[in-house]
Amino acid sequence: MAALASLALLAPAQAQAESFPSEAGDFVSDNIQYFVGGLAAAILLLLIVVNVSQRRGKAKAKKALAGRRAGAAPAASAAGPPAA
Repeated sequence: MAALASLALLAPAQAQAESFPSEAGDFVSDNIQYFVGGLAAAILLLLIVVNVSQRRGKAKAKKALAGRRAGAAPAASAAGPPAA
């Protein structure tokens, strides 16, 4: 009999409780500006990282190309003009 009474007390509480998806949806709806702001900040940060990485790669390639040209020019002039 006591079990039946405790079950009767629990049933209304469970019926009034919101489901987890509903609670999660409410949380997202209440804080959407933070989610959108965080997503925008993450995208901007990613674009900055990619931009800096590409610049460094181009600068490194340019430096290596200049080093090869500078290294090849003295070797060709030291050997003198080609024999005919």
